[in-house]
Amino acid sequence: MTPKAKIRRAAQALDKLYGPLSKRPQGQMLGALVETILSQNTTDLNSQRAYSQLRGRFRTWEAARRAGPTAIEDQIRVGGLAGTKARRIHALLQQLHKTYGRCDLEFLRELPTELLLEELLRIPGVGPKTALVVASFEDGRPVFPMDTHVHRVLTRLGVISGDRARIETHREVERWIEPQRLHSLHLQLIELGREQCRPRPRCASCPLAKICDYAQEQKL
Repeated sequence: MTPKAKIRRAAQALDKLYGPLSKRPQGQMLGALVETILSQNTTDLNSQRAYSQLRGRFRTWEAARRAGPTAIEDQIRVGGLAGTKARRIHALLQQLHKTYGRCDLEFLRELPTELLLEELLRIPGVGPKTALVVASFEDGRPVFPMDTHVHRVLTRLGVISGDRARIETHREVERWIEPQRLHSLHLQLIELGREQCRPRPRCASCPLAKICDYAQEQKL
């Protein structure tokens, strides 16, 4: 089975298992970017709490910038690694203020997808995964972020090669899957990675085991 056929079979199976999945946008490009920083090395619940407390304290991102990293840190402790994340958030706000004269990224919505990604990647600390996540979840662009869970599942399936850089692999999936399904498929693969295709996988109960290279090898 070709990688293209395999990812399409997997998408059909995951649709039956989870149904369509979606993530509610923040309503702000910059808010979505800050949320990705807060989501690192913590649970979704804790990162959401940290974001809510941060926005509850600072009505504007300019106010957060002026308050400084220590004031930001005080509001995001529930998310873990508060000091590191606060410094990153404040550096981000400082950079935007220096580059654009304001703490705002809404103008990016007017750009074509490739230019939007280029602008996000110009921001210090924003890598390919973060840029794709913001473009997909916040602005509904037909792109496919490749996070740890997704990369692990697709590598074991045999859809992509595990030794290739993640920025290269997402383009293949974007060509093989209908644009309107990319967002849901990304979330479905994350769920499968958390529930079944863990670092120590549960192949026996995985709905994709019959088309998975890794699972079939374990039976040999």
